Amino acid sequence: MEKLYNQMKEYLNMDDEISFGEFLEYYEEVMEFLKNNFEELNDEEAHQGRFILLNLSSNAGERAKRKGPLAKKYKKLREKTQFWEDAMTYRLKNNMGLTNKQIDDRYLELYDSV
Repeated sequence: MEKLYNQMKEYLNMDDEISFGEFLEYYEEVMEFLKNNFEELNDEEAHQGRFILLNLSSNAGERAKRKGPLAKKYKKLREKTQFWEDAMTYRLKNNMGLTNKQIDDRYLELYDSV
């Protein structure tokens, strides 16, 4: 998770937008990691995962608003990412006993470190 988290931080600090191909490759790497490791994530990894998912979802949503041949693809990526985002939030709340405020505060801490 640390590698994916650091990669997201790099993307957030970039001045230019990554291509659809690079976006898709990163998205697929995140999804594969979650499919294989979701149940084993510790507290910090779960927060990092949620951070990644929120940023992926937001970015895909913004790109989906643009007219063009990739808009529908970004919309689908956003929908799939939101599923995992909801699952991660559920895990943090129900399995780890955190409140919405605690979850949001930790997100902001991670974002501030970018």
